[in-house]
Amino acid sequence: MEYFWTYETDLPAGVGFSHFQGAHLCWLLVLAAMAVTGGILFAKQQYNTQLHIQAVLSITMLLVELVQDCYLKVSGHLDINQLPLHLCGLALFITAARNFSLAALCRKKGDCRQGMGIRRMAVYLGDVQYALCLPGALAALLFPDWTAYPPLSFMSIVGFVNHGLLVTSGLYLCLEKPFSVHIRHIWRPVTFLCLLVPIMYAFDRAYGVNYMFLLWGPVNSPLALLEQKWQEEYLLGYGILVMLVMVVWYLLGMLVGWLGKKVYFPKWMQYNN
Repeated sequence: MEYFWTYETDLPAGVGFSHFQGAHLCWLLVLAAMAVTGGILFAKQQYNTQLHIQAVLSITMLLVELVQDCYLKVSGHLDINQLPLHLCGLALFITAARNFSLAALCRKKGDCRQGMGIRRMAVYLGDVQYALCLPGALAALLFPDWTAYPPLSFMSIVGFVNHGLLVTSGLYLCLEKPFSVHIRHIWRPVTFLCLLVPIMYAFDRAYGVNYMFLLWGPVNSPLALLEQKWQEEYLLGYGILVMLVMVVWYLLGMLVGWLGKKVYFPKWMQYNN
């Protein structure tokens, strides 16, 4: 715990952890166990209760992000490189917008079928969460870019906890009673990216930052290998990779839904498609 509060630039070499080694695997196992245990309970709840659980998850994620920002401000490291503009940072607000709007609608109206404008926005954001935020957060957990920190340092804990909560919220989305997965919905995350990526790319170029990893891939990640292979065409390869992931993710969700109807699963595991 010697370096618990130490920022990355002040850490000595060799105090961090490696991908898929002991500390990393322990974090993944703990997060997976918590998500599965909670999922068993989540699947048994009424839809209104599920939405309020999702809202609590979003509140928790935003509070963790706020605590991190306070730490960065006090330590003098809060600058343009620490804005929540990576996909996972934006996912905190995308997920919160969806969860809060639906939870508030159900609480106010007492009938989740009312407020169709809000519901349409929430359905749109739900597919963005499923097809972009969930696989993005999962990739961040599998290939974290905070490996320079000790596994039990403040920044490591924040990284694992918030990405773990994002994955958990995305998985619980699939357990919500009305939620369905179909590849015909892929236009929603695609249009979201078409609006977001040009803005983020211009911002990255203007300020010399690398939000959403649009300019180069993080070290020791699949995007770093993609950058080596595609070089000047990195962004094109990145776009193709994202499209492939979304297609596979939707098809996987449809397959799980089909199996849930054709093959016996315990009731809590049944996929609501």
